[in-house]
Amino acid sequence: MSDKLPTTILNQFRLPVHPAGVTTRPINMLYHKQGKFFVGWGPGATEEPIGLEYEIGGSGFGWRRIAKGEKPRYIMDDPLKPTPQRDELGDRDQALWPIGSDGPLDPWRRVAQLDLVRVQDGTRLIFETPADSAFREVEDLVTEIRWQARNKGPLARPVIITGTKQVRNAKKNQTWWIPTFAITDWNEPEGTVLPLAPEPRQGPGLEEPAPAVKPSGEALLAVRGVPLAAPRERKHRNAYAGKRAKQTGKPRTALEDDLDDKIVY
Repeated sequence: MSDKLPTTILNQFRLPVHPAGVTTRPINMLYHKQGKFFVGWGPGATEEPIGLEYEIGGSGFGWRRIAKGEKPRYIMDDPLKPTPQRDELGDRDQALWPIGSDGPLDPWRRVAQLDLVRVQDGTRLIFETPADSAFREVEDLVTEIRWQARNKGPLARPVIITGTKQVRNAKKNQTWWIPTFAITDWNEPEGTVLPLAPEPRQGPGLEEPAPAVKPSGEALLAVRGVPLAAPRERKHRNAYAGKRAKQTGKPRTALEDDLDDKIVY
């Protein structure tokens, strides 16, 4: 899994180049087995206490190929491309597959990964699992992270605590252990938290202020010191009322003026 550190951090804190030609030491794998967590593989693996906190830097899902005498091979999912189907990966001849307790073992398995930093001491780890039940636990965790992250800043990172539980299938009379993950906190560096929308004020005297009234043109002129002209004398509402009164010798009422107005359709 690739680092996704800000460019400024990468420029300020450079790591030494080791003889193998890489800038970092190999990251240890964290895995779950029979209700316990372990760091590393084989005889050198050490048990990892349950209940420790880890900051998550990312997640990944993909295919892993394991064959005797070979290093694991990974084909991780690309969000911009369709996930490869099993038939596209090769190794379809079951006669060449290794034999397990239940028959031939497919060398290709779907795996889920979590990029972790142990909060206790800053050790980087990659949790990985090919087990179907544990795979679903990681999927559920990532779904919850994406939901909670909608109101977080771009540099916020979730903090989880590990656990384990036993599951029983009564029909098959089988029991097995699966890892559990619970989000306990978010590491939000100062200045990365998104501001929340202000809540509406309520209560006496806390109502929102009324919108400002736009001043009239006369008020603006008065402010600028422009002298205002005297108001003009208002004329009769019907300009022809006086002329018609002279012709007939009888003053017309306003109602009569309105009734003989021409209506335009």
